[in-house]
Amino acid sequence: MIKPKHFPGYFMHASVSSGQEGDSAWLETKRMRPTRECHVQCLQFFYYHSGGESDQLNIWIREFQDERDSTGNLRLMGQIIGEQTFDWQFHRVPLNAGKPFQVLFEVRNGNEDSSGSFSIDDINLSESECPHNIWQVKDFERLLTITDYNTYLFSPRVYSTEGYAYQMVIALRETFFGVYFRLVSGDNDSTLEWPCPWRQVTFIMLDKNPHIQQQMSNQITLTTDPSYSESLLEISQ
Repeated sequence: MIKPKHFPGYFMHASVSSGQEGDSAWLETKRMRPTRECHVQCLQFFYYHSGGESDQLNIWIREFQDERDSTGNLRLMGQIIGEQTFDWQFHRVPLNAGKPFQVLFEVRNGNEDSSGSFSIDDINLSESECPHNIWQVKDFERLLTITDYNTYLFSPRVYSTEGYAYQMVIALRETFFGVYFRLVSGDNDSTLEWPCPWRQVTFIMLDKNPHIQQQMSNQITLTTDPSYSESLLEISQ
């Protein structure tokens, strides 16, 4: 574990600058037991990738048949590979463990010379569905204070599980900001129900405080109501 220079606390760090192709380092959680009948979990964490494009961060779960089972069944649930990130990235992996299980992180050396590493921080596991989409706004606090009043930030167009296209919009107003959710034109419009009544969207504004216990994330659920032309939420900040 390495202590960051500018932040209190620790994060996990695995170098890929030495060793042979296929060498790996593992981080394992304690054994856990699902408590809900739906058998749905969401693993969320931040990672930093400064290694080669073929280096891997693999996310596994090991399920055990019962308390006497010491080996378990290993399943790959997610993989991070490719270009360097140059900053911390938020990542989520949906899990479906129905028996006692562990979560395992594996950093594996790729097939090229590398002088970098993978780092992992703020690991969180909840018994809920993972967010369908993530919009990460860099340097949001700075943007809020230096950007002209009533400047708008637009998320990429994304799709719901039913196929509706939507977009998030943030209005920057110096001392506070407004968050808008809006439906936009999409590839599936001709096959969908309109005006799209009584659908719900839940979004979470994630606080990236390095102390996970001090994070004050804000979760809000909006419902599409045909009697209103738009849904607006103003958040004092």
